[in-house]
Amino acid sequence: MVKLPAERVTELIDAGRGEPFAPAGKVFSEWLAVTEVDEDRWRALLREGVAFVG
Repeated sequence: MVKLPAERVTELIDAGRGEPFAPAGKVFSEWLAVTEVDEDRWRALLREGVAFVG
């Protein structure tokens, strides 16, 4: 999971790079469930997330 701006989350979902985070059916628009197993990609998303919440 990574917290990003809602627009970015939508962009990544549309590109097939993640899935909505929706525990118990409630969608959290600023959270992305990362489905790729790619360390470089994950690090880049983490940097984006830190910048967003920082």
